[in-house]
Amino acid sequence: LLRVVERLRLAGERASDVLSAAALHDVVEDCDVTLEEISDRFGPRVAWLVGDLTRTKDQTFGEFLDQLRRSSREARAIKLSDRLDNVREMRLFGVDTFGDMPVAAYLAQSSDVLEKCGDASRVLAVALSAEIEKSNAVM
Repeated sequence: LLRVVERLRLAGERASDVLSAAALHDVVEDCDVTLEEISDRFGPRVAWLVGDLTRTKDQTFGEFLDQLRRSSREARAIKLSDRLDNVREMRLFGVDTFGDMPVAAYLAQSSDVLEKCGDASRVLAVALSAEIEKSNAVM
């Protein structure tokens, strides 16, 4: 969580609402928290950004990629930072799965995310590309 925020900040992001959304990017998917609650506590812009990053239970991955492609530059940059953190963590800990997904499938999805979001932050895109490459090399 904090690594996602810090990588985003190191990539040049300074807006507090974007950094707040980065800190909250997974709470709707992983916790019993709604976008309305986020809006009430952190403001509508933070909730809107988190909403851009949230994959609903009934969405296919392709539909989620389309959502990301249409999302704001800031939301796409948060997603790049999140994927970078996940891929780096998988490689460093040498796991076989990420959640319930085999590493190879997660890396393929990460490449798809990079393709849709890479224009949001060159720094994060280059770093994610390198991590995917390193991870594929050790598989």
